Amino acid sequence: MLASIFLITCNLRVIPVLGTQSTKEFPDLIKFNILENSIEESIPRAFLKETEPTFAVICMKIEPMDFYSLQKELSRFLEVERTSQIKNYA
Repeated sequence: MLASIFLITCNLRVIPVLGTQSTKEFPDLIKFNILENSIEESIPRAFLKETEPTFAVICMKIEPMDFYSLQKELSRFLEVERTSQIKNYA
């Protein structure tokens, strides 16, 4: 829900924004599953060149709620390694 509100707000203010989703349910959002896809495959470089400065807002929904305490290695992979790849792409 937070990601949807953010995307709508940016569009209303005419701020260049791309929305992503882990599955391809909505045609106006780009498919990007942080576990499966690389950022290079999903986000067009032209978007990054056209929009300065570039910000990334990452919202992940992971269930169950105690996932992070139960899956420490996977949690680190998601929150540190995969998000670092997003930062390094820009």
